[in-house]
Amino acid sequence: MKNNNKYDEENMSSSLSSLYINRFCPPDTILFSKNIDKEIKGHIEKCTMCQERLSMDLEPWKDLFKILKFDKQNKEVPDIQLGQIWDFSKSIEGWDNSGKYINSSFVITLSNPENGHVRVAQIFSEESLATTDDIFLSDEAGFGEAWNIASIPTRALARFWSEAPKSAIDQINSLAESKLFTPIQELHPLIAEFRKQEQEVLAIFTERAEAAERKLAEKKINILELLAKRFKLSLSEISKKFDFPDIRTWDFEPHLAFASFTGDLAPANAATEGQCLAIVLHEDVSMPDVIRDVRQVAVTITHMDSTDEGFLIAGELPEDPLDTPVRVQTWWAEKDNEPIKASECVLADNYFQAVFKGLKPDKAAGHPRMLIYV
Repeated sequence: MKNNNKYDEENMSSSLSSLYINRFCPPDTILFSKNIDKEIKGHIEKCTMCQERLSMDLEPWKDLFKILKFDKQNKEVPDIQLGQIWDFSKSIEGWDNSGKYINSSFVITLSNPENGHVRVAQIFSEESLATTDDIFLSDEAGFGEAWNIASIPTRALARFWSEAPKSAIDQINSLAESKLFTPIQELHPLIAEFRKQEQEVLAIFTERAEAAERKLAEKKINILELLAKRFKLSLSEISKKFDFPDIRTWDFEPHLAFASFTGDLAPANAATEGQCLAIVLHEDVSMPDVIRDVRQVAVTITHMDSTDEGFLIAGELPEDPLDTPVRVQTWWAEKDNEPIKASECVLADNYFQAVFKGLKPDKAAGHPRMLIYV
């Protein structure tokens, strides 16, 4: 544990400004964008720090307020477990109603996952704002906020960065359980403000993650209800015959692409060597995003190789029983890693070509899956 016994108000004030930019100011890609929408315009009018950022050269500013610095992100994505440092999914970043842009923060896992959720504490690296209520993790990661803990969906965690000592995790859990924190009225006003802002960030991400989880569940149920109606089965019966994979994303398409029919609902022509499975979606032309039917077919793969453009997959869609295909989406998955979406997918009649730029796949360990919209 690290702690300053004497307050350094100048350093604390600077750290709090860094916190505000890191947590509540839009990233460079938005702040310096040529497309100025009402959210960014309103934020700039109120935020003197972003006004200063705009007056500076872009390049020198890029690394000025990186609160957490890691040499590199691990390429191997481990299973979520106790004592890991992750960041939140970019999909739940964004503007709130007060003109703040809520940026992804880092958290430390305080438990192993249970029922799709995991306990986390937010972390921050500015030592000048730490007290005895904060547990030191490392020079690289900063400290764990034992007073700022939440249970979040595991899907909310996007990227694994590092691990923390077990002793630090035990200290955070012990302090959180005891709730023997310094009374808020005894804290320096700048530290009290720091805690208020940090708790606001974690609360917003928790709320957004739970909302995204509910939305994904609703989409899955809608598909199952559609299948139940088509096959004249109950929802519980159809849910046993149609399996959704556990993918750490709220984008519904990869969930559906890697889903599978089982038992007597499996496609008549199961995928064999030189083929891949595809989910066929019949869209309602008059009502975008409304799916009228779902089924699974086997697609013939005619070409799969690395090229100068990237990893290329080409093939032929079955003419029967498909209607005219409108568009296709293709993913590649290896082992337990998250599916990678093709950067380009071209359709001509019943022939398709998908390119994964920069991908160097292990063809022996991976496989493609597709969504076909008709």
